[in-house]
Amino acid sequence: MGANRTEGSQWRWPLIVGLLLGAIVIAISIYLSYRFAERIADALGDAAMNVVIRLSSFILVCIGVQILLERAEHAAALRCGPMMLN
Repeated sequence: MGANRTEGSQWRWPLIVGLLLGAIVIAISIYLSYRFAERIADALGDAAMNVVIRLSSFILVCIGVQILLERAEHAAALRCGPMMLN
């Protein structure tokens, strides 16, 4: 499981359009989040903002650990041979 395309698969227009639409939706959501951040923070209050900050920090740490572990597993597989890829 991963974010990479399988070997031999070709780019198709629906895939390209889907990728572009996804990127546009993410960009718009990030823009709106920054644009209305102060209003959102005022509406949530201090306690809820503290929870949001802690959750987003935890998710960011989890992503970093996942990337680190995948890279370490890949490096170990390269060093020890293909038997480690199971």
